[in-house]
Amino acid sequence: MPEKTLNSGEKFEKQHTERLQQEIQAEILEVLENNPGVHLPQIAQILGAEEFLVQTEAKKKGGQPGLRFNISGYIKERVRQGKLETIHLPKHVEQTDKVIIPPDEIEIITGTGAGWEKPKFIPRTEYLMEILSELETEYDVVIGTNTPEMMRGESYQVFIMLDLNKIVFINNEEGNATFIVHHLEPDESWEDYSNLTKEQLPEFEKSGLVTRTIFRGEVDDWKKRILDLLNQPFKSDDSERQEDESSQKIDENWKTIGAIKEELGVDFDTVKKLANQERDKHPEWFITTKKRGRPSYEYLAPELIEIISTKIQERVEPKKNWLSAAQLRKELRSNNKIINYLISQYRKDYPDWFEIAFSGSGEIEYLAPELCDLIRKKIEDSRYIPENWISRSQLLKEFNITNAKTIENVAKKIEGYDKSTYDRYALIGKRKLGTYYSPELAEKIREVFLNQDSPPENWITVSSLAKSLDVDYKVIKKLSNEQLEIDSEGIKEIKLSSGRTATYISPELIKIFSEKISAIEHAPPNWKTAHALGKELNIAPATTSRFANQFKSDHPDWFKFYKLESGPIRLHFSPEIIELLKEEIKKREAPPEDWIANTTLSKEIGKSQEYTQAIADLFREDHPDWFKMYYKTEWYEYYSPELIQAIKDEIEKRKRISDEWKTNKWIADKFSSTETTIKRIASPFRQTNPEWYKMMDGKTGYFEHYSPELTKLIENELEKRKPAPEGWLGKMQAAKDIGIYYLRFEKMALPYRDTNPEWFHFYLDKAKKYIEHYSPELIAQIKKDLEK
Repeated sequence: MPEKTLNSGEKFEKQHTERLQQEIQAEILEVLENNPGVHLPQIAQILGAEEFLVQTEAKKKGGQPGLRFNISGYIKERVRQGKLETIHLPKHVEQTDKVIIPPDEIEIITGTGAGWEKPKFIPRTEYLMEILSELETEYDVVIGTNTPEMMRGESYQVFIMLDLNKIVFINNEEGNATFIVHHLEPDESWEDYSNLTKEQLPEFEKSGLVTRTIFRGEVDDWKKRILDLLNQPFKSDDSERQEDESSQKIDENWKTIGAIKEELGVDFDTVKKLANQERDKHPEWFITTKKRGRPSYEYLAPELIEIISTKIQERVEPKKNWLSAAQLRKELRSNNKIINYLISQYRKDYPDWFEIAFSGSGEIEYLAPELCDLIRKKIEDSRYIPENWISRSQLLKEFNITNAKTIENVAKKIEGYDKSTYDRYALIGKRKLGTYYSPELAEKIREVFLNQDSPPENWITVSSLAKSLDVDYKVIKKLSNEQLEIDSEGIKEIKLSSGRTATYISPELIKIFSEKISAIEHAPPNWKTAHALGKELNIAPATTSRFANQFKSDHPDWFKFYKLESGPIRLHFSPEIIELLKEEIKKREAPPEDWIANTTLSKEIGKSQEYTQAIADLFREDHPDWFKMYYKTEWYEYYSPELIQAIKDEIEKRKRISDEWKTNKWIADKFSSTETTIKRIASPFRQTNPEWYKMMDGKTGYFEHYSPELTKLIENELEKRKPAPEGWLGKMQAAKDIGIYYLRFEKMALPYRDTNPEWFHFYLDKAKKYIEHYSPELIAQIKKDLEK
């Protein structure tokens, strides 16, 4: 069938849809990379797009279902609404376990909830992000939580705009107002306002500090109102900053938590936690008071501030080159289980390699460089297996031994055994460590088994005992393993003349096992063996056992040894397993020959399963028939031939054109700039030179790359930007040094723009932001004007 020819309007829409998807995909990957604790549900919540979170089927039977964000569906909905501009995600995202804007009494569920209708969902956060993207301002987001007794289903989020010195409290559920705090004092933070209720926040509207706005149903009207409020300067009035007559006069040496945290350079919760340690002993060190037009603040006494300061100063900072386990894990791209296991091997013998130090998130354990180097080497060594080294599992198979401890115990008893020399852990996949032995150690282990004596008198093998008692071999093996956990006395691995190794049981244990077996009862009705069930359902007993075994860890009570009517003892499955197996058989369908599972395709194309899955998901919405669950030893999702080809084509398209194409992040890191700045410089060329922008594979994901021509233009622009000369300050710092609000500083500086334009210049500040700076002459002049 010939491909449909698109008209110019359709082509325009298609191009914009693809561009938006690529850009938002890149934004999401960036947030996930820069905020390790953030996952797709949080991003969807910020976007107000939780309806596009799709639950995926578990890859394995009994496994947990996953979540994916349907980006293509979200983009199509934006295009349908005529939104063709990129929406920039926040720089930092945090999920807090605190309730932001606690509910009033009427917002708490006190009855059964009968007759209550679920409120409408309004994606206000998405609308706000569109406004902030238009303003090209960076922002952070903190997502709150709800408690079970709260009526509202959506939690409040706080958007923090440091450049604007404003914060916005916003909720996507109908009936919840949006609150804008227009100005933060140096000793304030968003936490000071987040504990206020919807009744308390509007109390500050009279002073102009807070504005409460309601969504009336018209999106454009609401967005215009929010944009005006964000651009609205905070009108400060000295009279509004005077204390209420009813407020308590606070000594200037008493300070708020917000002021202390800024002074000490730590987070709000750290100061609060340290302060609370003294609250019960010294309640007189805490005073709550109120200034006109501001929230109530708790002030801390100088004595308490001194204690907090001392505690923070005494906290040990991480030594140079010392790393936390999390930092080391990220560097080595390993997982917690492996890293923690390797660390544990040195904790007892090298206690000086472990120190508690203070980081931004609190006190955590740091590891010495020597330990880090050892772990790096172990991980590096474990990525390959030396020639002629043999795995423990291979030795178990060679000597027909079922218990790994048998080999391990033999190895430890060998003279001259040195674990660091003779055995090594190798990575099996990326999630598991397997033990390998050197050729020398393996040979000595073999000698031990080859030279073992004959079994002691009256000792018999597990299989012989099972046969004599007319029970399943597994019954005796189960009893043997249970005994080994208690004591290995009475159980021996003996080398037979045939070369095979067998487990022998002592006469004393034979008696104990016989008594336990005699106590086993006949099977209850509806409990069946693998053989009986397989015969009934016309499937192999091995298939029945394999299906049942997946439930063993979660439901051990579904597996029991019972006597058959004829007398022998066999493992039986519960009615629950039998019912699940019958349902499974009804659904089972083998995959067609040309359909392939993710694991097979990933190996074929040389990509990770996660990467292949991400590419496949791009086609899921438009071609759901390309995905289907089939059974082949286990349930897996299979891909159709069309999807397989589409994935291969997409990967081919994503290949890097050349290393000269650079990402936004690469340029930002090279010039110590911000990614927002780079985007702003690159943006004007999108219309004139669209070929300068291309989505390609990077080292850690799929990102937009800039061509060599565009990269050079950006670099030229950045090289023009110089650090501020000595004495030149940005408006926030200049205003702070003088002791006035920055908006007042701007107002006082305005007349000099015409008379002394040389006093104003754009420079890089200490944070590498390119902002307007003010000369020492201008700052001195404003100080004189204030004295008048």
